[in-house]
Amino acid sequence: MSSLKLIIYAVAAEIASLMLLLSKQADLSIFLLYLLSHGLASALLSVVAWSLLPERFRTPKILSWVLVFSFAFFIPAMGLVTRSEEHTSELQSPA
Repeated sequence: MSSLKLIIYAVAAEIASLMLLLSKQADLSIFLLYLLSHGLASALLSVVAWSLLPERFRTPKILSWVLVFSFAFFIPAMGLVTRSEEHTSELQSPA
């Protein structure tokens, strides 16, 4: 499959995950669907990013792909957690 198709599928999956995250419903099934969609987008982008790595960084194959996947999956989540903590602390600080 071409890299362009993978990128398009990944962007579509990420848009779907963001739509789930921004939905009015707040239950466990929505969150699990978000994680599934975000995981799919991260996996697709990881395949593309891994293929762009220099040859020396592609070995061992599985571990290098897992590292790229981890960056794609966890960095946005860390940004959300950090931003929500900043927002919470701003609300709790006396003005």
